[in-house]
Amino acid sequence: IDHYGLSIKNLIKKAFSKNTSKSLFTFNIIDWLEELNVNKDPTRIINLELPELPNTTRITFMNGINTTSKKARSYAKKLSNFTGGYNIYIAYNETYNLAIDTARAKKELFDNYESKAVKLLKNTWIEYLSENESNRNLHICHSEGVIIARNALKILPKEYRNRIQILGIANAAYIDNNLCDLVTHARSKYDFITLIDLKGLIHNKASTITLDPQNAKVFDHNFSSPTYLSLIHISEPTRPY
Repeated sequence: IDHYGLSIKNLIKKAFSKNTSKSLFTFNIIDWLEELNVNKDPTRIINLELPELPNTTRITFMNGINTTSKKARSYAKKLSNFTGGYNIYIAYNETYNLAIDTARAKKELFDNYESKAVKLLKNTWIEYLSENESNRNLHICHSEGVIIARNALKILPKEYRNRIQILGIANAAYIDNNLCDLVTHARSKYDFITLIDLKGLIHNKASTITLDPQNAKVFDHNFSSPTYLSLIHISEPTRPY
């Protein structure tokens, strides 16, 4: 433990913190894992190293839970195909397993937790948008990735938020219009995950597109579902639909 710069005292303090909304007998494993940085496939920026768009718009993508970087790359390559082969920057959100990832997403959703992925996304936006006032960012995100985008926007200065457009796919949260330049949420009728943030869905009904499922019988949440891919067509890089 000392090797990672953490003391027993601090770990115990975190485990029993009242701010975690957990029982006194539940270890705050999310904070612990984030501080240890032991994931061999960590949260990071992955550059597909394809040709850049011929304007000042950059496209970023963030995955949801239970997604390896290999799978995230495959999603980003599909997005690139819609642009005609231009570059996509993956703000990769690391995975541990379904249970831990779900607990992290819950904390991000209800406690506005600033996870590593939230901080990475915020810093990535600032780095690019501060280079030139004409720079814009189209951010495409899936499931937990929408929660992360919402939390990153909340702590981002307004001068940057106004140059970001969001396309949320299979949303685990909904983003208010005043947090960015433009936001569109896409949800399938067969995706119960999109109902978790029911208050957000109702509040952002005007920016939400509800899709009839294609080739899905029960659960339609995967980013590569034909339901969602039928929506994504980036003919104009400055608009997500």
